[in-house]
Amino acid sequence: MDTLFFKEPMVSLSFDDGRKDTFDIAYKIMKKYGLVATFHITTGWVDKTFIPKEWFSATEGAMSISDIQECYKAGFEITSHGDQHLLAADDLKTSLEKLEKWQVIQKDVLGFSFPNSQLDENDVKILKEANIQYARSGRSKACYSLINKILYILQNNFKLIKPFYAFNRYNSIVAFPQDLYHLPSTVIKSSNTAAQVIYLLEESKSNNAWNILMLHSILKPSQQGYGKDGWYWSADEFEKLCQWLSKHKDIKVVTIGEGVKACLQKNGQI
Repeated sequence: MDTLFFKEPMVSLSFDDGRKDTFDIAYKIMKKYGLVATFHITTGWVDKTFIPKEWFSATEGAMSISDIQECYKAGFEITSHGDQHLLAADDLKTSLEKLEKWQVIQKDVLGFSFPNSQLDENDVKILKEANIQYARSGRSKACYSLINKILYILQNNFKLIKPFYAFNRYNSIVAFPQDLYHLPSTVIKSSNTAAQVIYLLEESKSNNAWNILMLHSILKPSQQGYGKDGWYWSADEFEKLCQWLSKHKDIKVVTIGEGVKACLQKNGQI
């Protein structure tokens, strides 16, 4: 199958769940530096028809509908992360209907983010039937080899820069098939640093790679979720990355939908 190569290096900032801090902290930092991102929303959490497990709600709750609408109007992409934080045909339909009712859905390229980053053939069937054009997952399966488990320990426990790049190089999408349903992403956790991420972006520039970064909470030390689990990133580290991106125009910051559209247009599909 033919593959598509990018004209320039790109990066997408991708946030799961629709956490309140995504709006209160991450959104405001990105606006400060003129950046955009993709927000994958668990719609049932937003309208309180879904009560998440404790780990999911450790960061002061979900964004409001008006928060999401403000982000959408500012050029941020809003996609589904399920209604009840799962992937099933009825759940996906409910989620998309809510996003449409809230007037935040971008129908030209419908996106989805996999809860728990799982993917199988039945999932792809569900997505196709709902006219989803891309789905962002977590890490590539190639990250789970023995050597990469060693690299993970080095980059996670000792905050080493080069092992972070070596471990995550499989998630830099230099090319992908015309079937766009599975886009792996680089998972950013509390143990990571802006220096690690910047090195990854610098090293993958020569291949015109597209790096999709998977983030959850962006927190300050004073917030209740800070230090409780690995699924947050320091607001200081996030701002360092955003400041660096704002100064390095040779790496284009795009929403995932914009990246997919660029590839579809290059291939004559839209």
